[in-house]
Amino acid sequence: SSTLIPSLTIIHPQFSTNVIAPSEGTVGLPFQCILEIINSTPRVEEFSFSLSDTTNFLIAGSKASSFKIMPYHSYQFISNMIPLKSGKIELPSYQIASKRFAQPLSCARQKHFIFVTPP
Repeated sequence: SSTLIPSLTIIHPQFSTNVIAPSEGTVGLPFQCILEIINSTPRVEEFSFSLSDTTNFLIAGSKASSFKIMPYHSYQFISNMIPLKSGKIELPSYQIASKRFAQPLSCARQKHFIFVTPP
């Protein structure tokens, strides 16, 4: 006998993020950290962004911004960071909120780490 499986509707996320950073670094040597926000909707979307303060890194670049992303495009937020401590160090956390939905993106809650060696 055959079993009928109900049809499924797969819903893809409207927004996603990628953190692009090296897996290793050295105390006192700068590296670039890129946060990419992807808009997978057919609408222009507006976001607010903020990067948390941290005692583990010296950060150069903007720590807060509002911006718009065209439909099916992405936006890259680039920061230069200098590690101040060695070991397995958590990258600064960030908050991204969609202005249309008035709530933070859940994908921004992920933690990211870098292994930092002494100079």
